[in-house]
Amino acid sequence: MLITLDPTGVRNRGQVPHRMAARRPLAGARVGLVSNGLGRTEDLLGAVYSLLRDDAHAASAVLVRKPHRSVPPLPEDWDRLLTDTDVVIAGFGGCGSCSTRTIRDAMELEWAGIPSVALVHEDMLPAVDAMTKLADMPDYPYVVVGRTRTSLCDWDDATVAAVAKEIAGETMALLGAAADGRSAQ
Repeated sequence: MLITLDPTGVRNRGQVPHRMAARRPLAGARVGLVSNGLGRTEDLLGAVYSLLRDDAHAASAVLVRKPHRSVPPLPEDWDRLLTDTDVVIAGFGGCGSCSTRTIRDAMELEWAGIPSVALVHEDMLPAVDAMTKLADMPDYPYVVVGRTRTSLCDWDDATVAAVAKEIAGETMALLGAAADGRSAQ
């Protein structure tokens, strides 16, 4: 007998469609924040959420801390995301394994019907693009933090706020829909 492991980490293979979830207006949306624990990820996610709350009138935030940056959320946290959120921001993809897992978390939430976006660093785009192709979603959009930003571990409060402001508009556009139901992009 030969036993193999699926390195893609797909939940419920064959039962989950590989497509984007329907977008709806962000006003009143419960926002999931999936932190991989890298550097100041939670601070960045919180700052982006604050801008969504202020600018798009998003409602509450649900923070999920993964046990390690290269693994999915714990099953009970995954269940919280599926039941207690309307949209999710996953981050931060700043190294190889955390970037591929961050994009994978976002795509798996999409497959479960939750509009999601991953925040990844520009230097990790080859790994992220490889994961989107492996997942049969080569055009899956994500938010890129530019190369001028160094390691998230070295960011001060001003840098966290500046990066959040730089990416908030694109994050909102990828997560939500305009009032008429069309994509906000």
